[in-house]
Amino acid sequence: MSWGCLTPQWRKLSSTRPIGSAAGIGEIRLPAVQPGSSIMPGKINPVIAESLLMVCAEVIGNDAAVAAHSSQFELHTMWPLCADKVLESIRLLANAIRNFTDKLVEGIEAQSERCEELLLKNASVATVAAPALGYDRVAKWVHEATENGEQILRKVPERNDVYTIGDQIIPKEWLIGPHIPDKR
Repeated sequence: MSWGCLTPQWRKLSSTRPIGSAAGIGEIRLPAVQPGSSIMPGKINPVIAESLLMVCAEVIGNDAAVAAHSSQFELHTMWPLCADKVLESIRLLANAIRNFTDKLVEGIEAQSERCEELLLKNASVATVAAPALGYDRVAKWVHEATENGEQILRKVPERNDVYTIGDQIIPKEWLIGPHIPDKR
């Protein structure tokens, strides 16, 4: 049930507060559908995504009921149950996906500034600098930036060269938005 796999991802991508031991990512903003938690004022609960997860659990249960039927002597005594569960699953998924699309997907807002901030603090951006500036030097700057919560490439003295090199190899726009590669 790939639809059910989306729910935790929406939750993590939209979270701006720590969840347990993990920090929020905040790359997207989900539409506010109902008031959030009574103990966390201003929190937005991803109730539409969670309702889809509940429907997926129900459909998995229906699938188990259909799969568990036994056709002894090819009498097919469970076919009415199979038909009922398949039709119920189709109806549930159709309604849940329509609700998910209308009340969640169409209202998602990308938080571009946050995405760029996370990208520029990610150690992977230093990969483009290593061939030109040396692995050990770049690794030192990555550790310093990570410890101080800074953007990685801000630690690189030759950063203008690195930005130019990096944009030639992997343009930032490719990493923070959709792109269509050149056909060569």
